[in-house]
Amino acid sequence: NNDASVFDGSSGSTVDSHGTHVSGTIGGIGGNGIGVAGVNWHVKLISGKFLGSGGGTTSGAILAIDYLTMLKRTKGLNIVATSNSWGGGGFSQTLLDAINRGGDAGILFIAAAGNGYADNDVSANYPSNLQCTTRWDTGQPRGWDCLVAVAAIDSAGAKAGFSNWGATTVDLGAPGVDTYSTYPTSTYNYLSGTSMATPHVSGAAALCASIAPGLGAAGIRSALLNSTTPTASLAGLTVTGGRLDVGNLVDACLPPTAPVDGSVGNLAPGAVTTKSVALTWTSDSSNESGFEIQAAPGTLGACGSFATIGSAGANATGTTVSGLVHSTDYCFRVRAVNGYGGGSATAWSAIVSARTAAPPPPYVCSAATYAW
Repeated sequence: NNDASVFDGSSGSTVDSHGTHVSGTIGGIGGNGIGVAGVNWHVKLISGKFLGSGGGTTSGAILAIDYLTMLKRTKGLNIVATSNSWGGGGFSQTLLDAINRGGDAGILFIAAAGNGYADNDVSANYPSNLQCTTRWDTGQPRGWDCLVAVAAIDSAGAKAGFSNWGATTVDLGAPGVDTYSTYPTSTYNYLSGTSMATPHVSGAAALCASIAPGLGAAGIRSALLNSTTPTASLAGLTVTGGRLDVGNLVDACLPPTAPVDGSVGNLAPGAVTTKSVALTWTSDSSNESGFEIQAAPGTLGACGSFATIGSAGANATGTTVSGLVHSTDYCFRVRAVNGYGGGSATAWSAIVSARTAAPPPPYVCSAATYAW
C-alpha cells in the first residue's frame, strides 16, 4: 500500500499468516520454552511486502528486491539473503535483472520450487527457475548462481507429494510438511509447502554468514549445497540429491584453526557445454575450507585478467563452472583457501584452457507441398 506497514490484517485475519509463519522458521528464538525454535536464533528480518489478499504483481516484486539491495549498497545493512516463498507468472527479464542486481551486491535469492507436483526441468516455475548468473553492472558472467531453489520433504525424508523437483533446476530439499511455526496473532499453526521449506534454507544461510562473515554469497551457496545429506527421495530429482543439514553446514562454515598448506595439481578441463566447463584437480592441501576457481579470457600463453568465478567445498576434486559465453576460449586456475587469521591460500595451480561449445545451428525447414 506504499506505506511502512508490515502487518495489514486484523486480529484473527490470515492475510499476513504466510509471512509470519516463514519468519518464525527463520528466526524463532529457541531455548526459552516458548513457541517454536527457528534455524537462526539471533537474526534480523526485513519485510519487502508486495503481496496481499489479492496477490501481487511482478513490478511489486521488483520494487521489493531493489529496496533490499539498496539497503545493503547505500545503507550498509548486512543483508545475506532474501527468502522468497512465492511464485507465479512466466519469465520476466526485468525481475531477473533485479535478482542479478542483488547478486552483484552479494545477496542470495532463496526461492521455493513450487507446489505443483511438476518437474521444473520440463515446465519452468518462476522465479525459482531463473538463472542469476550475469552481473548487472557489466553484463558479464558472474561465474556462480545467486539463486537457490528449494524442494519440500516430510519428517521421514520423503519428498512431499506436492513438491516440484528438477535435476538441474532445484538445488536441495528441506522440511516443508506440517511445519509448526508462528501465526497471527500471537498463535502458532501447522502449514505445508515449499514455502515452508525455503525459510529453513534462508535461516541456514544467515547462520553460516554469522559463523564466517567473510565467506561471501558464493561461498555460502557452495557451503549450503556441499553440506547436504544424501536423501533417497531426492536422488536424481535435485542438483545435490540431498537435504539441508545444518550440522554439516556449521562445520563447513567454521573457519579452520590453522593456515591452509599443500598444493593443487593436475587441473584438467572435462565436459564442455555452450555455457559451462567441468574442471577436475588433485590436492594434497590440508586445513582448507574450500577451493577458489578463477577464469580469464584467452588461451595458454595469452590469458587475460583473471577473476574469481566459482568455488568448491573442502576436499573437492572438481566442479563445473557455469555462466560462461559460448564459442569462447577461457583460461582456468584453482587454489585451496581458508579463513584462518583473515584468510590464507595455497599457490595457484598450473593454468589450463578450454573452449566452450558453439550453439547448435538454427533449424531449417525443408520445402513441402500441401494440398487440401
